[in-house]
Amino acid sequence: MKVLLFAFSLLAMGSALPFGGGNHPGMAGHRPNGTSGHGMPPSNMPHPPFMTPGAPLPPFMTPGGFAKPTPLAFGPSVGLTTPGAQPTNDAMAISYIRRDGDDDASELASSIETIASGTKSCSSATQFANECRTASQAAPHILTSFEKYSITNANVKAAVLSLMLYESGEFKYNWGHFLAGGVSHTPGKGTRNMQSAAYNEEYARSLFNANKVDTAKSVEGADGVLKLVSEDQYSFASAAWFLATQCDASVRQGLQDGTQQGFEQYVSGCIGGTMDQSRLDYWNAAKSALSG
Repeated sequence: MKVLLFAFSLLAMGSALPFGGGNHPGMAGHRPNGTSGHGMPPSNMPHPPFMTPGAPLPPFMTPGGFAKPTPLAFGPSVGLTTPGAQPTNDAMAISYIRRDGDDDASELASSIETIASGTKSCSSATQFANECRTASQAAPHILTSFEKYSITNANVKAAVLSLMLYESGEFKYNWGHFLAGGVSHTPGKGTRNMQSAAYNEEYARSLFNANKVDTAKSVEGADGVLKLVSEDQYSFASAAWFLATQCDASVRQGLQDGTQQGFEQYVSGCIGGTMDQSRLDYWNAAKSALSG
């Protein structure tokens, strides 16, 4: 407790701790219409003893001390950060690095609403209304997915976001319910980018142990696996996972360039979807909204 009070008193003085602050079957047709600083104490204040050159650090600031967060490591580089391990689940590290996370999520939510006004509320969701999510509900999970899969380039973010908006009917649907204008669910098809059962199983195996996935599949088949990845934290991250793991480097580079040719290569060559004006409209709106 004394250590905690000491730490908080340091923060109150304005000092800072010494660590820094194709084959994607059925993509088209799921939509209802059937379309495819380190601060230092002020100069007039004495330095705390441990900040005197050569003085030892107090225990809580030494390696292994409780207040030193574990840095996050990132996965496949997409936008472009250094590839590494999957992110740690250390809550302290995440909260420290994302101390402005609420503001980031609010900003992204506002951008999403600008791109697709239908995401402001779920009042218009009539069919499968329990699957609908607003921009405010989706934004934190989308931000986390960008971090987890190292998507940092604004044009790449725009492409991934536009894909989800298009495929899920502006976040109205989490499972694929529609085919050729009618209500028809293909087992295992879903998440916000409407992945096929095969990809959802691969995605699930990247998140859960094999026994959990095998059990779900043996009990409920492809939809059992789909249920595993249907929670918002997974469902809103599947598009980022797909880009990072299923699309080659040339596709990712094309998206970074922000050209229509690059976007079309992503949709047609990697996602296996068809191009239409609606896709382009979402993409252009997303690029504009995220460019600032």
